[in-house]
Amino acid sequence: GELRAGRRSPPWDNTIEGIVKGFHMVASGKIGICVAQIEKRQNNGMSYEDAWNMTSVQLASASEAHCRAILLS
Repeated sequence: GELRAGRRSPPWDNTIEGIVKGFHMVASGKIGICVAQIEKRQNNGMSYEDAWNMTSVQLASASEAHCRAILLS
């Protein structure tokens, strides 16, 4: 598989199950990025609430990806 953000992605599976798994992996990755951003901002002295607000665009994107994954499941 391809190396992304220090992790190997599995080879592409062109089945319905593989496509749904891909959507779940995208959602999971976006959520992980949001968590990392919030933690980074808090470590730089920002309050949790402000860090959450500053990450709101990424959180909305992660939410949309999660909804797509759930709708396909």
